[in-house]
Amino acid sequence: MKTPSNELFELVRSLNPQEKKYFKQYYNYKGNDDHYSVIFDAVSAQGTYDEARLKRALEPSASRNLKQLKSQLYERILQCLRHLHSGKTVQGKIRELMDQAEVLLHKKQFQACLKITEKARKMAVACESFSYAYELAELKERTMQRMGNTKWLEENQPVFFEDQNELLDQLKNHNRYRKAASHFVNVTTRKGHVRDKKLAAEYKQIISDPLWKKESSARSVRARSIFYTVNAAYHYYSNDNKKSFAWLLKLKKLIDEHPALKDRDFQLYLFTINNMLNTGMGSLPFENMVAEVGSLKDLKPYSHAEHADVLIRYYGSLMRMFIVYARYPEAIESVKEAEAWLKENNKYSPSKPHSLIALINIAILWFCNGEYRKCLASLNQALNFEEQDTLQDRHSFARIFNLIVHFELGNEELLPHITLSTYRYLYKRNRLYKLETLVLDFIRRKAPLLGQGKERVEAFRELKNNIIKITSKDPFEKQALSYFDFLSWIDSKIEGRKFVA
Repeated sequence: MKTPSNELFELVRSLNPQEKKYFKQYYNYKGNDDHYSVIFDAVSAQGTYDEARLKRALEPSASRNLKQLKSQLYERILQCLRHLHSGKTVQGKIRELMDQAEVLLHKKQFQACLKITEKARKMAVACESFSYAYELAELKERTMQRMGNTKWLEENQPVFFEDQNELLDQLKNHNRYRKAASHFVNVTTRKGHVRDKKLAAEYKQIISDPLWKKESSARSVRARSIFYTVNAAYHYYSNDNKKSFAWLLKLKKLIDEHPALKDRDFQLYLFTINNMLNTGMGSLPFENMVAEVGSLKDLKPYSHAEHADVLIRYYGSLMRMFIVYARYPEAIESVKEAEAWLKENNKYSPSKPHSLIALINIAILWFCNGEYRKCLASLNQALNFEEQDTLQDRHSFARIFNLIVHFELGNEELLPHITLSTYRYLYKRNRLYKLETLVLDFIRRKAPLLGQGKERVEAFRELKNNIIKITSKDPFEKQALSYFDFLSWIDSKIEGRKFVA
C-alpha cells in the first residue's frame, strides 16, 4: 500500500507562529475554505503525521477528497508565504520588479517599463545576479523593439551584446568556482579533519587546482568569496586554525565592502562569523570570547528557518567555548538551555552537521561535570543521526567517547558488544587510527581486568604514555585530542579523583 504523502505536514510543521497567524488572516477561513481550516489545524496539532486520524477529523466528503485538498492547501500556504516574505531578499525584490516590468510591457507602458527594468538591472549588477542581469538586458531590448526605437537599437546593440557576453563570461567563471568548491566541500564535510598523510594528500591535490592559487582568476566578487571560503576551509580541515582565520578575515572584509553579498547569501556571512569564532577559540580571554560568541546569537536573518541555523551554530560554539576554556560548572545552565532549544526547534530542521556538533559538545560537558547518564542521553542522539557519512571524524570520535562513558557507568556487560561495534564502524570507514586503536585495545583487553589498586593505576599510566608517544611522533594524531582532553581524563584515573581537565 502506498504511503500517504507527508509534504503538507512537513511544511506546516516548519511554519513559525507568525506565519501560521498570517496564513489564517490571509485566507480568513470563509466559505469553501472551511475544509482547509480543519486540515490545517488538525495537521498543526500532530507530532507525527497520521493520515487516518486526519480523515476522522473531516466530513466524509472531504475525507474522500483528502489528497486533492492537501495539494490545494499546500499551494495556498506557499502562496501565503510568498506574499508574506515578498521583497525581503534582494533576489525577491529583483523578481518582483521583473514581473512588474513584464506587466507594464504588455500594457504598452513603455517608459514606466524601462524605468523599472533599469532599477532592477542595477540591483542585479550590484549583487552579481548575472542571470537576472542578462534577462533584464533582454527585456530592455524587447521594450525598445516594441517602441520601434530603431535609433537606440542601432547605436546601442554592439555595446549591448558585448555587455551580455561579459555577463555570460562572469557567470561561467563563477560556475567554475562553484563546481570546484562543491567537490571540495562534499569531501571535507564527509571526511572531516586530516588524520593521516593520505587524506592530507587528497586535500592538497584538490587545493592545487589553479583556481585556488590566484585571486585574480576570480572575475567577480562572488567568485572571490568562494576563493576565500575554500582556502579558509582547506586550512581549517588541515588543522591550521591560524591560516584559516587569516583567510576568514579576508572574506569578512570582502563581505563588509559589498553589503549586497550578505543580502544575497546570508549563509555565507553566517559561515564566516561562525568559523572565525571556532578558529579563534582560545585566543582571547574567556570574558571577551563570551561576548564574541554572544554576537553570533544577535545575527538577524530574514527567515525563521535561517534563524534556527544561526542558533544551532551559536549553541555549538557556546558549548565548544566552555570546553576549550575548561569552564565546566559554569556551562550547566547553558547546556540545559541548548538542550531545551534543540528539542523545541528540531522541527525547523537546523543544519544537521551543526546539530551533531552541538549534541557531541553537550555530551562532553555533561561528562566533564560527572553527569554520565545525561552525557549518554545526548551522545545517543548523536550516535543515532541518520547521516552517518557526514562528518565522519565527529561520528568516529562519538563512538570512541561512547566507550569511555560506558566505562565510567560501569556497564561491563555492554562494553564487549559496544567495542566490537565501534571497531567494525571505524574499520569499515578506514578510521582505525593509532589513538583509536589504543583506546579500543585498552577497553577490550585491559579494562575488564582492572580493579581499584596499583594495577589499575599502572594500566592507565601505560595508556597515557602510549598516547603521548604516538601524538608526539605523528602530528596528525593530535587532532583526536582536540575534541576531548583524553589525557586529563586518564590523569584523573591515575590520581583516583573526579575528572576535571
